[in-house]
Amino acid sequence: MSDLSSRIAAKAKEMKTRKPPVEPPRLITPVAAPEPKGEGRAVSASTDNVTEAATREPTDEARPAYREGRRNISAYHTESVFRQFKILAAETDKTVQELHREALNLLFRHHGKPPIA
Repeated sequence: MSDLSSRIAAKAKEMKTRKPPVEPPRLITPVAAPEPKGEGRAVSASTDNVTEAATREPTDEARPAYREGRRNISAYHTESVFRQFKILAAETDKTVQELHREALNLLFRHHGKPPIA
């Protein structure tokens, strides 16, 4: 078995057994409703703070430094596309991030745009 074939087989085996990392969910603390100021008065809870917390971008401290100034682009593909992409990464000894960058630059060039990824 060639070195490349053994690397591909090892990567495929790793992909079958590896579980994706699980990030803990980001929880939003509900805002308590103010106490009624008298008997029988209905008071509605303000959702302004909850809405603000839900739409707020993560702070710089919450993001790793390598993500500074970057935005996520993602897409869902079939299992066969996913596997072929991972195998290509192993064959070319590149990261998935590097392959995404290469693919985006090819797409940009194809449409007459500068390769900026």
